[in-house]
Amino acid sequence: MTTLWAREGGLPQLPAGLRLGVDRGFQGSAQAAPPLVVFQPRKKPRGGRLPKWAQDLNRLTAKVRVLAEHASGGVKRLRCLTDVDRNRRKPLADRLMVVGCRLWNLHVQQA
Repeated sequence: MTTLWAREGGLPQLPAGLRLGVDRGFQGSAQAAPPLVVFQPRKKPRGGRLPKWAQDLNRLTAKVRVLAEHASGGVKRLRCLTDVDRNRRKPLADRLMVVGCRLWNLHVQQA
C-alpha cells in the first residue's frame, strides 16, 4: 500500500525532530517522513482492547489536538478566510491569515 505522500513525491524538506500530529487517515506517515516525530492515536485491535498506556496516550493526544482544532476554527470565524477569494494576489491571502490569527490570539487573551 502506498501513501499519499509517497504518490505525490514525498514531503517537502522539513527540519529533523519536528513533531507531527496526525490522525488515523495518515497511515504510514512515520515511514514516509523518517526525520519527523509522528504522534498518531493507537487503534483498538480487532476483538481486543487497548492497553491502559495506549488509552492514556490517546487521551493526551486528543487534548492537544482539540486545542489546535479550536484555534483553527476560531481563526476561521473571520469570514474572509473561509469564503472563496477571487483576489488572486498571494500576499493578500497571507496578510488576511496573519490578521485572523492575531484577532484570535487577542480573543484568547481577553477571555
